[in-house]
This record gives sequence, C-alpha cells and structure tokens, in this order.
Amino acid sequence: MFPVCNLLTRAKEPGPAKPDSPRFSYVELTLIRIFLEILKK
Repeated sequence: MFPVCNLLTRAKEPGPAKPDSPRFSYVELTLIRIFLEILKK
C-alpha cells in the first residue's frame, strides 16, 4: 500500500517535462487497476 502511495505522491510532484511522463502515468494507472483488482479478490 505504501509503495503505491509513494508512486502517487511522486507523480503529483511538479517536475521537468519529460517524454516519458505520459507513459509513466499510463503504467501507474495500470498498476493501480491491478492493485484494486487484488483488493477485490
């Protein structure tokens, strides 16, 4: 739970514009979806 929260906090922190930002957001959303699916089981 804490590592996921850390990822969310890092993602919300303002940073230099990087080409990987959208890709990172997509990966983050995927991880959250998997995490929620695990909680449902």
